[in-house]
Amino acid sequence: MTRSILEKLKKTAWYLGVPAVNFAVSTITFPILSTYLSASDYGVIGYFGSLILFINVFYGLSFNTYFMSVYHRYEPGERGVLIRKLVSALLVWNVVFYPVSVGLLALFLHFNNVRIPLVPFGVLALAIAGASFFRNFLQVSYRLDGAAFRFFAFMSSQKIVLTAAILFFVVYWRLGALGHYWGTLVAEGVFLLIVLRIYFRSHGLAFDKVLTRDALRVSLPLLPASLLYIPCVSYDTIVLAKVGTLSELGIYNVGKNIGTYLYTVGYALYQVFEPVIYRAVSERNSKALVKTVVQLTLAIGFLVVVLNAVLPQVVAYLTNNRFNNAVPYARILLLSSGLMVLFSVGDAILGALQKTKTILWIHATAAVLCLVSHTYSATHWGHIGVAWSTVLVFGYVFLMSAAIGFYELKRATPAAFKLQTA
Repeated sequence: MTRSILEKLKKTAWYLGVPAVNFAVSTITFPILSTYLSASDYGVIGYFGSLILFINVFYGLSFNTYFMSVYHRYEPGERGVLIRKLVSALLVWNVVFYPVSVGLLALFLHFNNVRIPLVPFGVLALAIAGASFFRNFLQVSYRLDGAAFRFFAFMSSQKIVLTAAILFFVVYWRLGALGHYWGTLVAEGVFLLIVLRIYFRSHGLAFDKVLTRDALRVSLPLLPASLLYIPCVSYDTIVLAKVGTLSELGIYNVGKNIGTYLYTVGYALYQVFEPVIYRAVSERNSKALVKTVVQLTLAIGFLVVVLNAVLPQVVAYLTNNRFNNAVPYARILLLSSGLMVLFSVGDAILGALQKTKTILWIHATAAVLCLVSHTYSATHWGHIGVAWSTVLVFGYVFLMSAAIGFYELKRATPAAFKLQTA
């Protein structure tokens, strides 16, 4: 019994080591980047980051969600083959889709009279999106296998390499926002080669029409659901670009980035519980899920209180006192970041049950609420109003997804947990 508890504590420590490393690296490098990146640079990075989310959905096709939903239905020796087949299909698809995505982004910028150039910023951002998705399968495998140290080593090394590359191009070459994109692309390219080596080793591409068809059956309904959810995390930046200056948008994004610190730590906590969630769903164990939600909610609430208490000092340090006016935004966006983490629990339950239509319905109503609330708030109350609007939207999504997720689990039958690849 004692040995089992110690093993769980050890794994938890490794999982929590990931946000610890991320936090430490960001704490050291954020002040440096704030010195070399202007408010307009942050505006460019934030704007394209929001837009790319809409297109990024089509690069991954939500295959990672399918992978998680069937993971425990395969024997350990079969999971490597499963990954190779899914990755092979996505590699071919991404090669085809990249030029299409560039064209779609060009059309959007043209018809919306956006003066930020597609080349090089948009083209690089899309390349990063295509390269970064493939490591998700390895990360998920480590988490669901309980390989905590491997997960820590992989995620921490990825963060360190990414940060070093960004610093090289931004600080040494003084390329501003362009350097941020080049550094990110180089780092993601390196890790793309690493994970492909791990996936395939001495094997070639593996295609399975039946598996791909089943993955598409589950994932395609998730694409509109994902698209409808994206406004919740990105429409604030897009709508604010129309009502204020690029510099003010940059200050808002600084506050948003600092608020995201909570999401980084909180999501790591969620990842500790994620294997428990998927296993509990497969066993229809509502008691374990309730315990998980309560523990996670208390942890997130504690983090919000602590970070709010020291936020002015944190912002002053991280930005070298250049963007202290980002504090009001950061305070509010801490709350929305916490709710984003909690929403992941309900979404995971529904995803494990493959209730894609239910996810679609929840995301659709959240998108409508987001579009109406953000647009009205931007027009009447500006940036601070939109920040509060994000809290409203994520509060709604969390409550709806959790309530419906537990309801669907309670009424699920054993047939819901069988593979459907025939």
